[in-house]
Amino acid sequence: MFFVLADAAVHGLYLPFKVLSVPPGKSLFNSRLLATVPYGFQNLQDNVYAAQLYVAGQNFTVQLDTGSSDLWIDPSIAGVFSLPDGTVDTGVQSSICYIDTTCAQGPITTSNVTLGNFTVPEQAYRGPAVNAVGSNATYAGMNGLLGLGSTLASASSIMLDLGENQNVNGHTLMYNILETYPSIGNFMSFLLSRTETGTSEGGTFTIGDIASGMDSISQTPQLPVLLDTRWAIAINGMIINGVAMIAPSSTGDSNLAAGQLMANFDTGTARAAAPPLFVDAMYKDMPGAEFDGVSKYTLPCNNMVTVSIAIGNLTFPIHPIDVVVLADQGENSRTDGSDFICVGAFSYLEQGSSDIDVILGDTFLRNVYTIYNFGNWTRELDDPPSIQILSTTNESEASAEYASLNAARLAAKQGLQAQSHINGALLHTAFNPCSRTRTFLFTTAICILTYLL
Repeated sequence: MFFVLADAAVHGLYLPFKVLSVPPGKSLFNSRLLATVPYGFQNLQDNVYAAQLYVAGQNFTVQLDTGSSDLWIDPSIAGVFSLPDGTVDTGVQSSICYIDTTCAQGPITTSNVTLGNFTVPEQAYRGPAVNAVGSNATYAGMNGLLGLGSTLASASSIMLDLGENQNVNGHTLMYNILETYPSIGNFMSFLLSRTETGTSEGGTFTIGDIASGMDSISQTPQLPVLLDTRWAIAINGMIINGVAMIAPSSTGDSNLAAGQLMANFDTGTARAAAPPLFVDAMYKDMPGAEFDGVSKYTLPCNNMVTVSIAIGNLTFPIHPIDVVVLADQGENSRTDGSDFICVGAFSYLEQGSSDIDVILGDTFLRNVYTIYNFGNWTRELDDPPSIQILSTTNESEASAEYASLNAARLAAKQGLQAQSHINGALLHTAFNPCSRTRTFLFTTAICILTYLL
């Protein structure tokens, strides 16, 4: 259940969200990049953040994605093929494609949109007749995607497609919320929860207010956002298994100092990606590790890999349970077929193919509380946009509990597999006419035919 804990007009919005799984073969990398760039984020069955909003009074579950900027919905997923009165079709078609080659395309429509206690009149979005076949935002009960990235026109395909149309407010939902409610803080934040097996089960998404118990984040540095189109900041390398590593950026961005990399904070990515140098350092020498020849490593789950992200003078440890993760269905290509084989959460990010060097998704974001300050993206007189980060993972405690968390997640996986086998056997028995004694000639004929086939 989703609920609002505070008066949005005065105190901002607290919106608990849940984590949903998408099926195999669906990439969770949803940044607005060309789909031809080889990031190696295919065939993942991981988690996405999902929350509820209302469009023209109707409830929709949408993916929360800081890697893109626009809102789109597909009511047909919920069995609804039109929206209530008050919805206006602008007559402009729009599309956005993601790194997994799926796209969402349809008419740009306007209507009232409500998120928590915030209501924006005549909000532009892509829908209702969106064609988003295969997109990960159309699975697990989701009806669409809410982009929470840059609010500038260069980041929004809706704004670009509307062009000079002065009759439509094409700004993103986040821009319009912060414009409509000027008394709230000009930021949003994410805080993930962690289960007893170390994975995410949900968390809190806030707009204009700091999450409960996280006030100390206000004392952390404001890290400048360096790109107009994404939540990207400079990082100073990584500390991998106790060894500090740096590498030159392949982006050529003049905002980066020597040894710095451009890192994108993206809730639409379940894991993470980095230059091959870093990924190899994490997994290559681990006992039993194998490279798939494309982008990622498989390795026994009992391998503990420690990784911290260096940002300025601070380091942000990633829990080892997030660095080596359970293989998804169809993802373990190894011939040994062991249930104890995991995959490295960091995959190769080929260099020189984009304006970013590192993608920090759920693998990293589960270990920090993050504030995204929109700055002058949304309010002209504010400072430029920035990110603030507060670590929520204690490095020594995380290392000490890895073995127990790993054992717990493997036991949970084996329990699910056992239950799946039981369910499969029961299903086979229930629908197989040859599984029980029959006296009817018709059933006997079916059984004979089955054996002959």
